[in-house]
Amino acid sequence: MLFINILKYISLFLIISIIGLYSFVEYRIFQFNKNSIDIIAHAGGQIDGHIYTNSLEALNNSYNEGAKIFELDIRETKDGYYVGTHDWKTWAQQTGYSGELPPNLEEFKRYKILNKYTAMSFEDINNWFLSHPDVVFITDKVDKPLKMVNLFYDKSKIKMELFSKKSMRMGGGIFDGAMANYYSLSQITKTLLVKYDFISMIEFFKKTI
Repeated sequence: MLFINILKYISLFLIISIIGLYSFVEYRIFQFNKNSIDIIAHAGGQIDGHIYTNSLEALNNSYNEGAKIFELDIRETKDGYYVGTHDWKTWAQQTGYSGELPPNLEEFKRYKILNKYTAMSFEDINNWFLSHPDVVFITDKVDKPLKMVNLFYDKSKIKMELFSKKSMRMGGGIFDGAMANYYSLSQITKTLLVKYDFISMIEFFKKTI
């Protein structure tokens, strides 16, 4: 009987802890939305009804529609360059590429997305954000924050969505734009939550383009 009661108290404690964690994360997200920006251009935003292009045209279209915060999916080419694409399988489908994945940078730049949109190297991404100083860049799928942050022109304009405990600790030590990815919350030490200013993920924002 005593053992059963102990189990009940433990279960109650776990339930309360989960509710408290959810409320804390939800509050931080609401606070971020309310006081900052609640429109985000996911994967650069849609263009002609297409999503996940991470293309130059998508960025321009979203900016013209009023977006000020842009998320891009970042992957690494075979020769070690960062580029904008959601994943290599999707990129191959979008471009008709039939070679070995991942491609090198020259191959990546050679192909148009859906035969019309411009694929972006990290140099292209840097140049676009340099010419649009009023916007913020959020990266996705980054596990090497040291390398990434040193490539971008302005640390204050970049927020990284990080997927592992190691990358989050590394990112938090570099700059204040490290964001714990929501999918990772169940896998990391919960005390890490209080260490980062941006505990969020793109899908939590009320509006996405």
